[in-house]
Amino acid sequence: MNWNDLRHVLAIARTGTLSGAARLLGVNQTTVTRRLLALEADLDVRLFDRMDGRLVATKAGGAVLDRVARLEQEIHAIERTAAGLDAMLAGVVRVASVEGLFTSYLVPRLGQFRRRYPNIRIEAVAGSQNINLTRREADMALRLARPSEGAYVARKLADIGFAVYAGRGHGEVTDWVAYDETLAQTPEHLWFRAHVPDARPVLTTSSIPMLASAARTGLGRVVLPCYVGDTDSALVRVSGPEPVVSRQVWMLTHPDLRAAARVNALADWLVDRFVADRAVLSGIG
Repeated sequence: MNWNDLRHVLAIARTGTLSGAARLLGVNQTTVTRRLLALEADLDVRLFDRMDGRLVATKAGGAVLDRVARLEQEIHAIERTAAGLDAMLAGVVRVASVEGLFTSYLVPRLGQFRRRYPNIRIEAVAGSQNINLTRREADMALRLARPSEGAYVARKLADIGFAVYAGRGHGEVTDWVAYDETLAQTPEHLWFRAHVPDARPVLTTSSIPMLASAARTGLGRVVLPCYVGDTDSALVRVSGPEPVVSRQVWMLTHPDLRAAARVNALADWLVDRFVADRAVLSGIG
């Protein structure tokens, strides 16, 4: 029995399908099937039944998977402990955040961090999905809300203001471009739905750069982070001097990484950077 077989079976349990497990692990479906059959042969037990097109753990499979999940936690704890004792200002820091914060704010400023710490490399995990720091899916996460649970070291970095923008020279446009349904519960989209309930957006997307581009061309008005709209000379704020919505940026790291020099270096740099840019981020003044 080896850990790779166990890891593949755990992915099947979490996704319910062989194809889903393959996507989660970044391998092909044949590999997942082979690992499952190998483990079932080793244990001489059937681990999953197929029900309504999904793989559901058998009674024996459930008992095995409970122990595998605990084993996974121990393995990740060992990895975090080892990473936390790394005192070198070198290596990779895996950072998870929403695409807009990466593209429009962090990436244009990372040259400064690179010059200060040339041996630290950033691996960006962009997306709106929640990243599990305990399973080492990332070393650090930047989230636009205070976490309600989880054993994280959490620090507020800044307030992020949102306002309504139109393309310069297109201030009278009445059409809208808006966030799609994947962001339907975000405060900025809820504000849009509450204040323009009859609007039928001519474009919807989860991409802030795409929305900003659409507004520049006069396609429609849009709610954008102020650090995007106020710094773009082709956009003009049309909702007044105060933000229409304000959110918070929180930095999360796992407690086991508090001694990791490369993670601390990035965390300290982010704190300094967000404090320095407080005004443009908040959209006030």
